[in-house]
Amino acid sequence: LAARLWGTGLSNLQLEGNLVHTSLSLADKQALGYTGRDDADLVNMLTTIEEADVAVIFVEQTPSFSKVSWRATPGIDITPVALRFGGGGHAASAGAEIRGTLDEVRARVLTATKEYLADTKATSDA
Repeated sequence: LAARLWGTGLSNLQLEGNLVHTSLSLADKQALGYTGRDDADLVNMLTTIEEADVAVIFVEQTPSFSKVSWRATPGIDITPVALRFGGGGHAASAGAEIRGTLDEVRARVLTATKEYLADTKATSDA
């Protein structure tokens, strides 16, 4: 069942520059009969995508609440983004539980993550 969930997540995969992201909706999980609240470790597999420095996965928990997980390659501390949303973690692995529809959460988190990566790159280039 986890492999089928991965298949759904991979079919939703998007690569934007050095950021890869995907989502798993309630409908996706229900269609598969997946009753878990997590991503079956899919986010860790996304870190193997060579072009991506950061992977983000959105897992809808209810129609107004989603779990977000970030993973980053060495040298990028993704924790500040998670903290911005009331979450936490450590440099390479962070998460948050965020209120809002899946689309709302995804839009807010992707904007914040892209801004953070751009700021981080600008700082490291200076």
